[in-house]
Amino acid sequence: MRKGVAYSCAGSLYHEWSKLSRLGHMGHVCEYSAAEISDLLAGVGFQITMTSCVDYVKSRGYKGAAIRVIQKIFPSLRSNILIVATIKA
Repeated sequence: MRKGVAYSCAGSLYHEWSKLSRLGHMGHVCEYSAAEISDLLAGVGFQITMTSCVDYVKSRGYKGAAIRVIQKIFPSLRSNILIVATIKA
């Protein structure tokens, strides 16, 4: 990830997925950032009300503690993204 955008994504996630209807294919995108998923949801008519990054570290001891500290400092390193969205009226 760099600048909130997945390294493997060439542009907007919404733009990449819309290639399915325009071109009949979309290629391969394997990782998404919160910004990209929010853009996709907005593109299909949702309004984002909350975005949060969460993770559940299963490691115990020093390793787990170190991972939790790093993720607390850098939330974008967490692997699970929680996005709450509503349908635009």
